[in-house]
Parts: sequence; C-alpha cells; structure tokens
Amino acid sequence: MLNSLFSPRGKQLFQEGLALSKLGRYEDAISFFDQALELSPNYPEAIVNKGKSLTNLGRYGEAIKCFDRTLDLSPRNVDAWFCKGLALFYQEKYDQAIYYFDNVISVYPDDVNTWLEKGSALFYQDKYEEAVSCFDRVISMDPGNETARCNREDAMAALEKKSLR
Repeated sequence: MLNSLFSPRGKQLFQEGLALSKLGRYEDAISFFDQALELSPNYPEAIVNKGKSLTNLGRYGEAIKCFDRTLDLSPRNVDAWFCKGLALFYQEKYDQAIYYFDNVISVYPDDVNTWLEKGSALFYQDKYEEAVSCFDRVISMDPGNETARCNREDAMAALEKKSLR
C-alpha cells in the first residue's frame, strides 16, 4: 500500500521520518513526515506517525489534530484511536481517553498496553476498583508485567485509604 500512495521520493521521506522518530529525533521526523505529506496529503500512516512525534514532544493539541485527520480518512484506524487516547490522557482528559481505549479494546480485547492505559486513566479518576480490574486483566494476559503489578498495588492502597475515610 505504501508503494501505491507515495512516489519513490515520498516513500523515502516517510521512511526517514520513521527512522528519525525511532531515534527520538521527533522535530526532524516531523519535518520528513511533512515533506512526505506534501507529496501525498491523505496517507493515514504518515499522518498518524507525525501525530506520534508531536505527542512525544508534548504537543498534544497538534497531535490530536493529526489523529482526527487520520480517523477522518480511516475511521477504524486502531493506531489512531490508541494514540489519540494517549494524547488525551496526557492532557488529563481521562473520560475521553477511556473512550478511545475502549474502541481499541473492542477490536483487540487482549491488547495489554491499552488495558494498562485504561487502568491508569481510571486510577487518576479515583475509580480504583475499575482500575484494579484493568490491571488484573493485564496480569492475567502477561503475568510478568511489573508495571501492571505496581499500578495494581497503588490502586489497592488508594482503595484501602479511601475506605478508611
């Protein structure tokens, strides 16, 4: 699909953007994604990867615009759902983030990272029991997941503290 959407130069620019992003050079990556998008403005993969780089730079509003544009072009783009959920999470818009995490879970019910992020969003909303359920789900799928175990412990401690009030 990439070959049919980009000219050879556009494909090269896109691939360079991906490589720079993997190296943590997000500003440079964005520049390459923008150049690639000049050649093919409606390629969802390039738009979503630009959004990921923007997210990594803390530019959540711009990132969300990329994810929205991706979803306009590809409404069931699970990567855009997840990434938009993360950007909303970082903006502390937990209800909205959970909506997008739930979209991902509806397609990939065993996605460990999505359950982990949903549990964290619930935790920050003081919905500790629901958070524990999410972390338990992660642990049942990935018993060695230390993040889930630590997050579960934190949620249980918060739940216990809340019950003592």
